[in-house]
Amino acid sequence: MNNTALAGMKAFVAGATGEVGKGAALALAKAGAQVTIAGRNKSKLETIQSDNADLNIDVIVADYSTVSGAKQLDDTLGDTQFDVTVVSSGPWWPVYQLSTTDDWTVFGKSLNANVETHMLLYRVLAPRTKYQFVTVNGAAAKGVAQTGLTGVAAYAVEGFAKAAYAECEANRDLPQFTHAMISSSVGHGHIRGDTNDPEDFGRVFVAMALGKHNTDKQSGLILIDDAMHQTLTKDL
Repeated sequence: MNNTALAGMKAFVAGATGEVGKGAALALAKAGAQVTIAGRNKSKLETIQSDNADLNIDVIVADYSTVSGAKQLDDTLGDTQFDVTVVSSGPWWPVYQLSTTDDWTVFGKSLNANVETHMLLYRVLAPRTKYQFVTVNGAAAKGVAQTGLTGVAAYAVEGFAKAAYAECEANRDLPQFTHAMISSSVGHGHIRGDTNDPEDFGRVFVAMALGKHNTDKQSGLILIDDAMHQTLTKDL
């Protein structure tokens, strides 16, 4: 990978201790970006940083799944701005199917991971994002076997994603959004490298930061299958 392709750019990756988030953070950093990684697990975040001491990686420990935690992150960031923001949270399916579990708490946890956390982080990070805001969530849940979601549950997640992107598009012209931000979503259904090689999949985010996925500068949902993965990362 070209280690200067993103030189001078600043990136923020939320959910960096997960497979996809970590892959995104490392790929962006190896392409030359200054990357801030965030999450709740201080030990895991600092391990990523220390294991990659040659890269420009900063750490912020934050529980942004709650209103108070998101507000604290907002205060911590101050007037810091980023060129690229990647928010990776969910899909979070602790059981094969939500409709067959007796543990009702999983509904609240799934809602928090796939809806509340994304909306809180959007509130904190969108005004600070100069170029591109990318979400990774359950937008591709419908028809993807590994999520175990069927019927209403699958459509609910997909519906949330569409509503969120519509809001992103509408808010681009509001006074508090001072930058021409492009919002995108990565639906990670059947993707090469999702669990086998997160950093390989992470190169997709480098391609997106370079604008390879979106020549018409529009918001939208991108489903990264094998063909799209190969197209986006071909020259990286």
